[in-house]
Amino acid sequence: MSENFKEGFALVIGVGSDLPGTVTDAEAVAKILKDPEKAAYPEDQVLLLTENKATQAGIMQGLDTLAQKVAASEAAGHKATLLVYYSGHGVRLPNLSAERREGDQYEYAFVPNDYSYDTGAPLVSGEAFMAKINAMPTAKSLILIDSCYAGGFKSTKVIGPRKPEPAAGEIANALGKGRGKVIIASSTEAQKSLAGQADSLSLFTEVLMEALQGAATDKEAAYVSVTEVVDHISKAVPAKAKELNYTQTPLINIQDLEPFHVCKHKAEVVPTIPKIFTIYDPKDTIYHKGLQRVLQNYVNFGIIEKWSAEDIIPGDSISASLEKNLKESQIVIPLVSANYFNNETSIKLQNQAVQLNKDIIPIIVNHCPWEFAPIISEKANEPMVNGEVKPVADWDNMDLAFDSIVKKIIKKAKQ
Repeated sequence: MSENFKEGFALVIGVGSDLPGTVTDAEAVAKILKDPEKAAYPEDQVLLLTENKATQAGIMQGLDTLAQKVAASEAAGHKATLLVYYSGHGVRLPNLSAERREGDQYEYAFVPNDYSYDTGAPLVSGEAFMAKINAMPTAKSLILIDSCYAGGFKSTKVIGPRKPEPAAGEIANALGKGRGKVIIASSTEAQKSLAGQADSLSLFTEVLMEALQGAATDKEAAYVSVTEVVDHISKAVPAKAKELNYTQTPLINIQDLEPFHVCKHKAEVVPTIPKIFTIYDPKDTIYHKGLQRVLQNYVNFGIIEKWSAEDIIPGDSISASLEKNLKESQIVIPLVSANYFNNETSIKLQNQAVQLNKDIIPIIVNHCPWEFAPIISEKANEPMVNGEVKPVADWDNMDLAFDSIVKKIIKKAKQ
């Protein structure tokens, strides 16, 4: 990759404490985001908070720092993309606010590293967390919550009406307010999210890593889009969980979204196999078949592709097929004869090839006044014997003539 994903800003949180695997997850996500050959976020635009840095104050300060960086980028005219990743406990508490709206029975929170099971505090308010994100001047945000289910959250000694209860997928729905947001929780509230250990990734984070590396992205694409991340996570997490005899379904909340790029993608350089288009008159089929017979050897070796009118699929439009394949080809070979010059379609295709700036290599297959044809006379030098063009019809062995010509064409195609 030649350039960083300059618009990318990320806050990556792995709480640690009783969930050591969350640190492993967060470090892996941060590493791939900063990798110049993968997601390619600038290193100073990825904030990693783990263990004693992932306290309540640390998380809120991290959001403030990220907001400052995003604001500076937007002020400089660069549209920012925001990625926030949290791995740790998520809880819900009874909403005792007098101002709560009908249906807001609970409020949601994240459990920081400095949380005490004795006091049930401190917590990172989900509302305050999202308020800071919503205040950032970007409409492109991907929020990822890898939160374990009840089995991973110890019972607290707090027995009052504000006792925290485990919550995972619920958070995605409850906090999913604001424009341009995609919030993905690792599982629904009724499921156990498969957590990793100190030396392994959680299932959700493993799949996220695949998505950030382009698992659902075209090989030649330069960027991974948010829709591709959503698509891969929504399909791969349930599928991999099923292989382990588990059920885990990510909960996805999309708010007023316009598609955006999440990160860079290391596009594969897919070798272009040159395509050869042959123009001929049906009366010269014997020469056409002779050429195709030799070209097929190179097709079998994966060196070229070839196409001619005989490849038109029955029922397809003849003109559309000719036009499409001519545009896709790099080399055009007219089989030149008196029949060729009398064929309007052949001449039309030849002229289109000139307009499309194709590499035209005429082969003189029979005697005709080719020297007087402007385009052909400029380019014709095949088949050549002792410095002169010798029509294929004059060769004792037609295969030898075409083999000699095709070797030169292949050499040109490789260039």
